[in-house]
Amino acid sequence: METSASETDDETSDVIDDDTHRRDMDKRYDPWEGVIQKAFEKCDDKYQEEMEKLMKRKKLSRSDAGRRVYQDMGSAYRKAVMSIFMNRMTWFDAMRKDQIYKAIKKTATNLIELDDYEPEEAWKSAVAQRKYLLDKLLEDYEPSDLASESVDERDQESEDSESDDAVEQEGGGNDDDEEETLPVNRQKVRPNVVF
Repeated sequence: METSASETDDETSDVIDDDTHRRDMDKRYDPWEGVIQKAFEKCDDKYQEEMEKLMKRKKLSRSDAGRRVYQDMGSAYRKAVMSIFMNRMTWFDAMRKDQIYKAIKKTATNLIELDDYEPEEAWKSAVAQRKYLLDKLLEDYEPSDLASESVDERDQESEDSESDDAVEQEGGGNDDDEEETLPVNRQKVRPNVVF
C-alpha cells in the first residue's frame, strides 16, 4: 500500500508541530527561574547590606553599587544556586519514586497520549482527578504550629506520667481513680525544605 505525498506531508507537519509545541513549552517555563529567584532571596540581606555600605563609602548610585556588589557576591550566589538545586534534585528523585506522583503522572500521560491534552492541561486535570490522593496524604501531616503543640502536649504528658509514676512508687496512687492514657497521635511534620 503506497502513501501519497499529501499523507507524508501531513505526518511531517504533525512532527514539526509537535517539535514546535515542545519548543514553545520550553520558552514558557524556565526551570532555572525559581532556583535563581530563591538564590537571590537567600542572599538578599547580605546584598542590601553591602550595597548600602558601598553607596555610603564610595558615594555610588544605587544601580552602580548594586552591579558591583552583584559581581563581588558571585561565589555566594553560585553556592546558593548549588544548594537550592541540590535540594530540588534530592526532592525530585524522591518524588519520582513516590506512588502518588506515579499515579498522577500516569493519569497525565494517558490524557496526553489518548485524549490529546496539552501537557499543562493534562497535569492540571490529572491532579484534579487524583485530588483524593492528596487529601489522603494531608491526613499524615499537620501544620508546624500544631505539630509543635503536639510535641508540647507529649512533653507535658510525659512529665505528668513521670510524676504519677513517682507517686505510685511512693505508694500514694489510687488505682480506682486512674484514667486510661490514650496514645498520642504521632503524625509526620512537614520538613523545612524550601522550594
